[in-house]
Amino acid sequence: MKDLKPIIDSIISEIIEIRQHIHANPEIGLKEVQTASLICETLSKISNITVIPKVGKTGVIGILGAGKTGPCVALRADMDALPIQEENDLPYASRNDGCMHACGHDGHVASLIGTARVLSTIADELEGPVKFIFQPAEELGVGALLMKEDGALEKPKVDAIFGFHCSRNLKMGQVGVKSGAFMAGSNTFTITINGKGCHAAYPQNGIDPILMSAHIITALQSIVSRNISPNEKAVVSICKVEAGTAANIIPEKVVLTGTMRALNTALLDKIVEQVKTIIKSIAESFGGTATLELFNGFPVLINSEKTTDYFATIARKTVGEENLVDDYQSVMGSEDFAYFSQTVPGTYWNQGYHSLDEKNRV
Repeated sequence: MKDLKPIIDSIISEIIEIRQHIHANPEIGLKEVQTASLICETLSKISNITVIPKVGKTGVIGILGAGKTGPCVALRADMDALPIQEENDLPYASRNDGCMHACGHDGHVASLIGTARVLSTIADELEGPVKFIFQPAEELGVGALLMKEDGALEKPKVDAIFGFHCSRNLKMGQVGVKSGAFMAGSNTFTITINGKGCHAAYPQNGIDPILMSAHIITALQSIVSRNISPNEKAVVSICKVEAGTAANIIPEKVVLTGTMRALNTALLDKIVEQVKTIIKSIAESFGGTATLELFNGFPVLINSEKTTDYFATIARKTVGEENLVDDYQSVMGSEDFAYFSQTVPGTYWNQGYHSLDEKNRV
């Protein structure tokens, strides 16, 4: 295979421009219309690439070497932004109020476009097709599943899939990866605690859901600290409490919202059952009720040993042994790439971009 570095060097300024354009025009999940259009337009100018728009609503797929019969490898980048107001004064700062690429997906898209450009120059040397999957709505947790249900891993059938996320925890040029559980499975949850409202001067006439919620919040912390082995990783966090409308009225209900996370599915299921037991017993002891609702769940992201070993071998040759962190600590964040990698063997890694060198800022 020929040396690809000169090709990369020749297009890097253009790829940076694409990234900055996407950063300046961010779109939230399932509304990435302009971003998808840019991707389609750019891919259509690359030889040997077939472009398929509107996969999983706003997703885009590019296929290099669609007629090849060898193993098919997929490369995935997410492309949605966050509902955040950008407040810096960079020339490519967001032009869309209340929307910002604060999670690096602009860089992910630009990197995958660059990869498509480079691989197209060696298309004749590739044994099988390469799928470039530009995925919407990662931040909403639904994009990968929508694309999978829309056939993203079929025609041609994907044999292995790879994806990455930029990370400030690694220096520029470093790569962090490990086989096995790489990112946590998670459930977002709502606990509704029902009591009986009354005037605050006469608490004996009501059933105080705020008091119940205080006991529940405290008790939930015992799940990780006293019911799960210290050798396991898990998180149960209450992140929002909604209750009451006045300083002198005990409300009728309290709503707690939070997240539970673990690095294996059985443990996550165990946490769900323990939460149900705790909230039911505490609420009933006060004469109230409590219900648990789960939504926006993510599977545990499992890196295949075979694809991860292969990736690590290539990474050593590319970034050097000193820049490969192949025992990277599992991440308690979640990623819907897990929907792809639970279907076909895959590897997800973190790519370092932290740099104090001003000239390397992109």
